[in-house]
Amino acid sequence: HISTISETPNSPKTLIVNGKPIFERDDNLPIFSFIAKITKKIYNMKDNDLKIDANYMKSYYADEALLFGNKMSTLLNKNAPDCLAEFHHPTPIKGISELINNQIQDMMNKYFNII
Repeated sequence: HISTISETPNSPKTLIVNGKPIFERDDNLPIFSFIAKITKKIYNMKDNDLKIDANYMKSYYADEALLFGNKMSTLLNKNAPDCLAEFHHPTPIKGISELINNQIQDMMNKYFNII
């Protein structure tokens, strides 16, 4: 699970991987680079090339994977298959991948004093 958080809308973002913060430090740069490459690859894929694993969609984990530690079905008051179908198709997958990629780029620009 990969996401970014900030304490306020205007505060700096922090990369979160499997619920743990990954801070901008020299020893973490390979992680930022790796995730940026994957997210760029995902948002540039053709829609029909994005495959969703049927076993994953049926798993207990899938309901908690979008919001680490929170069940989407509970938050949206819908059954799990409907929630999963709403978020697991190319448009949101590619959009979230691009958002995370852009946020990582912003974080790295600040880290290297580019902006």
